[in-house]
Amino acid sequence: MSKIIFQYSNSKLGWNKKPTKKEIGSITNTMKDFSSTIEEFLDNVTVPNAQSWSGGRFNGKICNENWIDQQVIGLDFDSGTKQPQEVIDYFTGYGITPSIYYCTFSHQSYHPKFRIVFFLDEPITCKNQLKLIFTVMSYGLDIDTKCFNPARIFLGGTQGEIMNHSPISQELLMQAVRKMGEDYCLNVGVSGTDRDTKFSEQLYINNSSTELTTHTTTPIPRDQKIDLEALAHEVKVLEKLRSGERKLHHNEVFGLITNLQYIRNGKTFMLKHMKEYDRNNEKGYSPNNYAAIEYVPKMRYHPMAVKRFSYCDEDKELDNLLNIAMKKGKVVIKEKAKKIPLAEAEKILKEQFKYVMEKKKEDDTVYIFRLPTAIGKTKILESVKNSVIAEPTNSLKNEVKMRMVSPSRMTPDPIEFMDENLNSTINGLYTVGLPKKAMEIIYNVSEGDGPSNDQEIAKTYITALKDCYSRKYNTLTTHTRALNTNPENQFPHETIIFDEDPLDTLVKVDSTTVNDISAFQWQFEGITEVTKYFKNLPDGIYNTPTFSFNLEDLVKNVSNGSGISSNVFQFFGSNSFIYKDGKINYIMRTELPTHKKVIILSATIDPDFYRKIYPEYKFEVVDITHVEQVGKVIQYTGISCSRETLKNDPKTIQDQVQETKVITFMKHKSLFPNAVKDIHFGNCAGYDTLAGQDLAVVGTPHIAPEKYYLLAKLMGVEFVYGDTPVNNQRVTYNGFEFTIKCFINEELRKIQFSSIESELLQAVGRARTLRKDCTVEVYSNFPLYVSAEFHVKKVA
Repeated sequence: MSKIIFQYSNSKLGWNKKPTKKEIGSITNTMKDFSSTIEEFLDNVTVPNAQSWSGGRFNGKICNENWIDQQVIGLDFDSGTKQPQEVIDYFTGYGITPSIYYCTFSHQSYHPKFRIVFFLDEPITCKNQLKLIFTVMSYGLDIDTKCFNPARIFLGGTQGEIMNHSPISQELLMQAVRKMGEDYCLNVGVSGTDRDTKFSEQLYINNSSTELTTHTTTPIPRDQKIDLEALAHEVKVLEKLRSGERKLHHNEVFGLITNLQYIRNGKTFMLKHMKEYDRNNEKGYSPNNYAAIEYVPKMRYHPMAVKRFSYCDEDKELDNLLNIAMKKGKVVIKEKAKKIPLAEAEKILKEQFKYVMEKKKEDDTVYIFRLPTAIGKTKILESVKNSVIAEPTNSLKNEVKMRMVSPSRMTPDPIEFMDENLNSTINGLYTVGLPKKAMEIIYNVSEGDGPSNDQEIAKTYITALKDCYSRKYNTLTTHTRALNTNPENQFPHETIIFDEDPLDTLVKVDSTTVNDISAFQWQFEGITEVTKYFKNLPDGIYNTPTFSFNLEDLVKNVSNGSGISSNVFQFFGSNSFIYKDGKINYIMRTELPTHKKVIILSATIDPDFYRKIYPEYKFEVVDITHVEQVGKVIQYTGISCSRETLKNDPKTIQDQVQETKVITFMKHKSLFPNAVKDIHFGNCAGYDTLAGQDLAVVGTPHIAPEKYYLLAKLMGVEFVYGDTPVNNQRVTYNGFEFTIKCFINEELRKIQFSSIESELLQAVGRARTLRKDCTVEVYSNFPLYVSAEFHVKKVA
């Protein structure tokens, strides 16, 4: 393998003694991005060079605010209580031998002063993760806390030594840090539950991804039956061990045993081939190598991905041995759904919809139609009379209005004034959760409080709204307006029909911050009660408390939401929230319309969600899900196509989709020249512009874990926040057996799977394969019931 280059910051100024304070100032001004091997680093930081360095990279001047990431970790030992070898042995005991140690200019044999340096395989990108590493390491060692500063500049020294020529896997580092933390907690008497919650929640922090990355201590079954001889044909480093072609590096030994400890006879397999190599070669494996075989199983380290430790180029994409053995990506159909002809499905829909529309209204009853996309929902709605028809967006509302046969009115789109300052004020009020304040301004403008052009715009807007409150006509509106709980704004119609699932509007997950809430203290004294509540609140999930002040009084006293960027006011009406580092993610359940006949038509609705969220209602379900299709959906499940996977290796998928139009994540459209401009996960429902066209749907759309947790709490699911294991697992769902990264908790997993399935089905549905002879290729490891074929990978 070629020499590995590491990124950090360095000053070219060299010293043969400790610089003075004045000279240190010149060092700071000469620090720049730098790269080198471990060997070059040691030469640079010791005499005669003795250059200064910092482990991170910075966007401009070296300071915490400009920190980008960090691949080199330095630790200062100035107390004189330990010799370098003692510290090296301490870390080696946790499976992470330091890369380098070097002595400072103040070092004396009777009072040792030295630095320990770790070089990582990939940079740390989150300050909180870096802070946690430093903090936990200091539990067992007397480390100078000044070096915990990400912008810390380390001076060079006199002499040093390389202890480990290989980069340390960040995954292995975090497992070692976790074990250090657990040992500390045991020593000071912290209970197991508290210990797991504290460390499980924090160790695998990733500041750039909303993927599920929680690391936990959930036991992995040992003695798994896996054919290692066969597996060696797929994993090159395992083949090197088996064949004795070469001696494995220590990192490879360590990484392999983290996997083999969970496989039946795995440890025996490894020892057998290591000893065979020793017999046939003069320089065999070291006692340190053999010590890892005994040490790792005691620590119960999680299996490392092969790509993290293998020196073989062929292994650069491989996951851990357990997942490889599970044939990751292979989908087994356990139960095949019976599909009915399209004509039969259309007949059932027409008859059942007519029956429900003519049926006498029953309070607290909701009618759910589970339908395939393109079955003709809009065609049925065209002739509906005297009802409210609610669409997910204004654009879909406008589109359906053009197709209506029966007399209909339409609520106006969001108002746009000529005065941009006025628009900004109104949008800001909606953002922070003050729609009444926004409407007050619109009414004031209509009465002359503003430019004359804007007065006419306001009058037209208000007139259009009022025209919709008549039973003589249908009213087309959005989900949000249809669910307005203010009695003054409820439509008088007896029937409300939701085209598409309104759950995201009914159960709104939003966020705010303690800082945004605190900003209203000067306008309303009662906010002090809220800030006091949060002052010493530990991170966790909570039911939203009832504060002593009246929310209406708060709204009246707040003049505007200037300077606030989050929905503060809806938090006070929420059901529960997650608090972490000053940020509040909350969930608010909106009541279903009362004394109305409520009908929901959707391809992606989950009736069980509604039953758990609204237990006081009765739900009658018409399920016409499985229908024969004219077109075809083919699924390739070998790659998860998560956000992280696409970011790290876009070319694999790019080569497969080629010129086909692509629906994917909004922020990943730039990876695909033919990405559909206006459609992406989270915004797929209702679009007909791709009907009949071949299409590629790329991605497994996991959402932020906070939403899963808040939905689970609202549904009454039992779980421990901070200890919600997520592993690659072989699971069964919807009649399929497959491997995916998901929750161990079955109820959390159902919420997760329903969310993923909903987004994928909406995306697939844009091609209208139910009626159109076209092909949709789905690149995701989550199998869909509409898929006709499943393949691990596409064959050219």
